[in-house]
Amino acid sequence: MTLRSLTALIAVGCGIMSAPLAAHAVLTFTVASHKESPEGLKSSGQPVPTSDESFPLTVTLGHQYLIVEARGMWTIYDFARQRIMALIANKSYTDASLYAPLGFRDLEFQNPIMMGTVLSAAKIDSLATQPAFAEQTFSITDPKHETSIDQRQADGETEFLWQDKKLLSISNKTRELPAGYQSEYWRFLRYCAGGHPKIYVALASVQGVPEKITFVLQDGPQTETREIALNAIRTQADGPYSLEGFAAATPDEAPYSTLKLLGPDAAAQLAQRADATVKDRDAAIGQGRVFDAVLANTALLFMTGDTASTTAWTMSSCCRLRRWRATFARTRRNSSEAAALFARFEARSHHS
Repeated sequence: MTLRSLTALIAVGCGIMSAPLAAHAVLTFTVASHKESPEGLKSSGQPVPTSDESFPLTVTLGHQYLIVEARGMWTIYDFARQRIMALIANKSYTDASLYAPLGFRDLEFQNPIMMGTVLSAAKIDSLATQPAFAEQTFSITDPKHETSIDQRQADGETEFLWQDKKLLSISNKTRELPAGYQSEYWRFLRYCAGGHPKIYVALASVQGVPEKITFVLQDGPQTETREIALNAIRTQADGPYSLEGFAAATPDEAPYSTLKLLGPDAAAQLAQRADATVKDRDAAIGQGRVFDAVLANTALLFMTGDTASTTAWTMSSCCRLRRWRATFARTRRNSSEAAALFARFEARSHHS
């Protein structure tokens, strides 16, 4: 299935279409990516070579969604439902929370920031760990750093720089977008290419689609220069997209791969394990094996999240737990004495 046949289904829709219908934009680009590695960088003992890649990119801008086709994959960002769907050539699709890639981006953003702090303390400079480049790559700002972005004009383009290092350039020549879709275009770039948030603030007054926009991004130690050149803009009737003819599939990556190991009766298995843990805990406390009982109660809390019942058990067993904790506190520095006292304590517990 091609993007043309997919977007043709938009007119059919999977929900109520807006009235009156408006024209929205389908943009086609050519993306050219150039990656360079620092001298001496190796992978599996071999130098990491410079790489170049070029591919077509098609983007459908909807008010409530975004469809991106690249490298034989269609990705739908559904902002109304806050879902992200990946359509696969075998007529299947995956459906996940839109918060997942954003949450992952936020977590990954912390890695170069923390690494930069360590390298800075060791007086080692690295662009990959500079806050400005992390903010540029992940399109997130770090509240602990105040990044200053400069602008200049060069060869018909506006360049955005941090300390004379280029982050992004945008051609001054643009092509007109259908009315009401400018913010959707900038949103597409932030989701699919990155870019420093302060640059987008500066671009707020730009109207239309630039003929060319170039990003400088850090992919780990590699520096990527990604050029997105506009080929054409066409319009079609605005409406909801459709997944007709596609079947939902479960993604192969984690955590779905782990969930598959649990099997279809995972909930029943959890209930059985929780039941067995309750019996083990109660048997252990009845036999004076307080430490085993505490471990079982903790495991039960992790399994079920039932704070009320596990806390109630702790309160009902507080007398024995208090004696056990006191014994442990007195002997934590002497393991042999601790073992003897634990044995005497457990023996006394049988008769309490």
